[in-house]
Order: sequence, then C-alpha cells, then structure tokens
Amino acid sequence: MRLHETDPAPRWPQGPGRTAAQRAAAVFLLAAGPASAAYWALHGLPDGVPMPTPLLLCLLAMAPVGLWLLLACPPLRPQRPDELAVFHAGWPTPMGVGLVVLCAGFAAALPALLTGDDLVAGLVMELLLLVWLVLSALVVAAARNERLLLAADGRIEATGAGGRTRIAELHEAASLRVTLLGTYHICDAEGRTLCTFEKDAVNCKRLLARLQQRGIGFATPHDQARASRFPLPKVRATLDWDEADRTPAHRWLPLLRRAWVLAVALTAAQVLLTRSAGVLTLADALLLSAWPPAVFYLLYLLFPQVYVWDYFPQRPRARQWNQVLATRAWQQNHPSLIWAFFPAAVACMSAVSCAESLAVADPVRLALLCAALAVVPAGACGLRMARQKVRSWLALGMFALALCFPMGYSLNLKLSAPTAHRTLPVVETLRYNSRVTDDGHTYALVCALDGARVKLAVDRDAWLQAQQDPVADVLVWESPLGIRLVQRAC
Repeated sequence: MRLHETDPAPRWPQGPGRTAAQRAAAVFLLAAGPASAAYWALHGLPDGVPMPTPLLLCLLAMAPVGLWLLLACPPLRPQRPDELAVFHAGWPTPMGVGLVVLCAGFAAALPALLTGDDLVAGLVMELLLLVWLVLSALVVAAARNERLLLAADGRIEATGAGGRTRIAELHEAASLRVTLLGTYHICDAEGRTLCTFEKDAVNCKRLLARLQQRGIGFATPHDQARASRFPLPKVRATLDWDEADRTPAHRWLPLLRRAWVLAVALTAAQVLLTRSAGVLTLADALLLSAWPPAVFYLLYLLFPQVYVWDYFPQRPRARQWNQVLATRAWQQNHPSLIWAFFPAAVACMSAVSCAESLAVADPVRLALLCAALAVVPAGACGLRMARQKVRSWLALGMFALALCFPMGYSLNLKLSAPTAHRTLPVVETLRYNSRVTDDGHTYALVCALDGARVKLAVDRDAWLQAQQDPVADVLVWESPLGIRLVQRAC
C-alpha cells in the first residue's frame, strides 16, 4: 500500500513498557553477575578445581552492562502533535530482553559443565556469551531510546541508543548516505553526519519522502543503489510457469513429484540400519546408509528440466532481501529436491559417530577422497544446471558437502581390514562433560602413530588405565586407498 502524507503516521509509544523492560533487564544483570561470581568463587568447579580469575571477571562483567542499561534510560519528552517520529517497532524489546536473560543464564551456569581440563574452552565460551550479552543490551537500549523527531519548522531531534540527544536543523542537511547494512545518514554540505535512522524503522518511508520534497537526495549513485534494496523484503524475481517450457520429461511429473517419499524412505531405512547390530557388519550398514542418498544426483542428471535443488516460496519472507519467489503453477511443474538433505544429514551423523571409535590416521588423504566425491557428481549436476533458467548452486553445494564425508569414509571402511596390532604412546587424555552418559563424562585418548595424532573414544576404565600407563593397544586397518583407520583393541 502506498503511503500519503494525509495518512495518519504512527506515533512514538509513550507508555512505560519499554522503560520497564530495560530497567528489569538492568536489575537482573546487576544481581546475576555478582551472585554467580560469588557462588562459583566459594564452591569452585565440579571437579574441585578453584574457579579461575578470568572466568570470575567474565561473570562480574555482567554488572557494568546492567549499570549501563540502568543509566541509559533517561526520561524522553513526549512527541508533539506536529512532529513526525521515526522509531523502532515493538518486537526488538522482548527479543533483546530474552537474549539478555539467556546469555546471562548460560554464562552463570557454564562453570557447572567445566573441569580443570576445559578452562581455555570455558573462557572462550564465556567471552562469546559476554559479547552476545553486550549486543543484546544494545538492542534493548536502542529499541527504547533511538528515535528521530522532525518538527514542521525543520527542527530535528535525534536520540541515540545511549539516551543522548542531538539537535539539528533540516536546512543544514544536504545529502543522504546509506551504509552497507542500510542505516541512513543525513549529512551536511561538508559530509558530516547530522543524524541517523534505520531502514526498518517505523515512518522511515515518510521521512524519506519529506527529505526528497526538500531536495535532499542521495550523495552518490552507490548510495542510491544501496537504498533501492531497503526496506526489506525485496523480491528479485518471481518464477512463473510458461507452457513453452514443457519438455518430454514432464510426462513423468506425477511420479517425479514423489521424490520426497524416496527421501523419507531412505531416512527411515538409515534409522533401521543403526539398529542392525548382529545382522550387518558396521562397514555394510554405514555403506548402505551413506551411498543411497546419491540417487538424488542421478535424478537431477536425468531430469534437470524438472527438478530444482532449492525451494522457492510463493510469498516473500519478512526479514530477507534479494528473494526469488515462484507461483504455485511453477512449483507444481518444478518439484524441489530439498528433501534430499534429510538422508544426507543422517548419513553424515552416522559417519561422524563411527569415526569416533574407528579414527582416521590419514585425514589429508580422506579429505582428497571426499573432495573428489563431492566435486565430480556436483560438477556434473552443475553442467546440466548451467543450461537451465533456474540455478541453485548454493543448495547443490551444501548437499554435496553433507554427503561427501559419509560416502568417502564408508567406502574406505568397506575396503579396509585390520592388519596389525600395535601399542601406541598416549600423548594426551581427554575428558568431556556429557549429559547422556551415566557418570556425566565422555573420554578420549590422543595417540601418536608414525608422527600423526589420532583421537580415539574410549570408556572410563581405559581412560583411567591410560592415566597410570600412557600406552594404548590398537588395531590398525589398512586400505587400498592408503587411508589407515585406528581402533582400540579390546
């Protein structure tokens, strides 16, 4: 719907909701930071190691963030009847407060999952959570404070996220600039920024219309091109069905639309294969799980005029730009292979789980094999795709990446056989926290094999034994592909 100056413009909300939410988040941080730091300083980590000072400082850092939120909450005067207000919508406030609570809660509870061996990883996680906490607090403050008031006489009053207000006059404005993320800058004749407002703010279009009426345009064609992408969403193209595109392959369309049934069947079969212990060998079960999803490569190579790898919706998504849509008629004549990602993901998880007990000793060679298994079929599909009107390179690439590792690993495992029993030195013992094991931990050993480091998942008894005697008895599997696998000897 097109906007007219006669339409009533939404007014800046003057209720206490956003102020109360920001102050509540501030009080929560002021209490959660010192309280969690005091608790862990008194109790230490679960394995008895004292709480490290850097982790305590990360927890205490919540308090300054909360103090800033409390101070960045000044009283704002109400909007006058003759003023146009540009402000944020209401949804960032609950989202920001929710993120503040989640980040603070995870940061306070994270030490419960750490041991003395996980201090570096714990510190990195605490720092990342602290960064997300600061960004979430900025969202809360910006949702309340950031606004721009334009009076009828040209007076501009802009308030930033910190609550500071700047005053400018519209006659000082000479041009508009747009950043890469879509923030508009009103600049004077010398290029200095007078005030800013966001692309998705309420009344953004009305303010742009008034600026254009005053002859204030974009500084460069590049700014004009950036502004043409906003506000979101932007539809790049809409795919519509044309009967001239019908090919002889479309006579199989009723059957080709059932590709999702094949994907569901393969996924169900993969789940059953994980329960086939004693019926099939591990190599056979993994091979039957990893290679059948490659049939979707064959389907696309046979019917590139019909299938597409991506999914094109009928309606635009709210927060995306540069979208490609499709009509219902186009969707019915071009079924998507997006369902192929489900069996590919299950096969990838199965291969990763198997690689924990049958570790790869030559990862570079396996990487080359997986790269070949990804590039060759994906390249063949890409050649067929290049001749079509619709290209889904990203979706095809993601499917190839998800499937190449289980295909390469399962092929090498099937061709491998145990050839040597060796005793390897243990260079590192690892213990991780886990909520799925009985004792709350998982264990691993890092062994040295001909200059390479091999990580093996073991049980608690083997881990304790390696603590006393740092050696491990293993079976080395040899393969014609030159990719060795290492398994702990029982």
